[in-house]
Amino acid sequence: MNETRNAGTSVNPLRVRAVHKGASTDITADEIWITLSNGIEFVLRNDAYGSLGAHIPCTPDNDEFAVFVVRPGASNVLVLNAERHACKSQRDSGG
Repeated sequence: MNETRNAGTSVNPLRVRAVHKGASTDITADEIWITLSNGIEFVLRNDAYGSLGAHIPCTPDNDEFAVFVVRPGASNVLVLNAERHACKSQRDSGG
């Protein structure tokens, strides 16, 4: 996982309860890094207004990029995933 980039900010930390096989652990975090089963990694960060932001890190020299896929579930459920896409220059060049 990548190191924290928000150290020293005045934003209140996130409070997280992680559950695995029925056992829960409460943690406080400035960032939460999540790796999906397809290998795409994204980070959740709290902002100064109390909102939660999700960001997929990328570098300009990548051959592909990832985008979020957001689908509605029930009235109180949001399904969040991410998928990879080739950069336009790769598709146009036949590569």
